[in-house]
Amino acid sequence: MPVIMFSTFWVPTTFMPGWYQTVAIWDPFNPVLAAGRSAMLGAGGWHDLAVGITAMATPAGLAYTLAIRRFTRLSTAD
Repeated sequence: MPVIMFSTFWVPTTFMPGWYQTVAIWDPFNPVLAAGRSAMLGAGGWHDLAVGITAMATPAGLAYTLAIRRFTRLSTAD
């Protein structure tokens, strides 16, 4: 839940203090929110959708790869 706390889900960045804006802008959940909003509004933001999918897929792929490597290493250890 901390990721959502620093995102623009609740409050637009214009209403945030300066340091909070910086954290919110770099939050990886924001592209996903932007893609959802553009889809809901019918804006057809393909760029936002691509960024949102990339923002979700990259950490998931990295975590999956690291988990498989660790599992393989632990399962083959004597």
